[in-house]
Amino acid sequence: MGCFSPSGDFDGVIRQLDVLQDLGITALEIMPVAQFPGVRNWGYDGVFPFAVQNSYGGPAGLKRLVNACHLRGMAVVLDVVYNHFGPEGDYFADFGGYFTQRYGTPWGHAINFDGPDSDHVRRFFLENVMYWISDLHIDALRLDAIQLIFDGTAEPFLSEVAQAVHDEGEESGRHVHVMGETNQNDVHPVTPAGQGGLGLDAVWSDGFHRSVHSRLTGERMGYFADYGRPDHLAKACREGFVLDGCYSRHRGRRHGSSSRAVPGHRLIVFVQNHDLERADDGAAHCFRDSS
Repeated sequence: MGCFSPSGDFDGVIRQLDVLQDLGITALEIMPVAQFPGVRNWGYDGVFPFAVQNSYGGPAGLKRLVNACHLRGMAVVLDVVYNHFGPEGDYFADFGGYFTQRYGTPWGHAINFDGPDSDHVRRFFLENVMYWISDLHIDALRLDAIQLIFDGTAEPFLSEVAQAVHDEGEESGRHVHVMGETNQNDVHPVTPAGQGGLGLDAVWSDGFHRSVHSRLTGERMGYFADYGRPDHLAKACREGFVLDGCYSRHRGRRHGSSSRAVPGHRLIVFVQNHDLERADDGAAHCFRDSS
């Protein structure tokens, strides 16, 4: 948000929408906007999920942007983070059982979705989901790193999210979607709930991006060790997941499941994203700007 326009806010994006429309863009994805320390951030250090970042224009500014996109026939996708809070300004532990010590994330304490007092935690985040969809008219949510939303309950939180969003879409006559980012190459998130899955609309498929990157650059360190051959790219185009239960050199074990039966519109592919990726010591690192 901060570098997309000179003003670095929602209104600045609005002034660029005609250019995006002329390019043929049909959907605009916004990185997380939950309030974070400072004035510029990629959004993954958010600490107040219901508070739209003030330096971007607050909720009123976001509403203007959503309305402007809809007037141009463009959908709005919002990236939301339900696996951790940012390290600065996070006081949730002082007010309830929001965190659990049973799991951990690379970014801090895991959210409590399945332990004591988790019913209230789940309700808090489910209401946040509906805030974006119902109050601000967001068209789709991109759920950050769902493999780090730890939940061992019989009815997982993510399944509740998908059902609530789809119910809202049906009642309001809108097409509303839930998409999960994950590095697990797992079809379970997009398997219908009636078949034992989570019922999400789509899931990240990193194999295409990594096949293109490793083929063009020759990089083979970190998780790029599993890619680079022409047939990897062909498989990504033909079937979706490249690692579909086969051996992963990077992990030293088999990884993933086959997505061959998954409709292509449920697999999200790309050639570049917001993560700046490098692998210089045998492991891949993602750097997210927190300045």
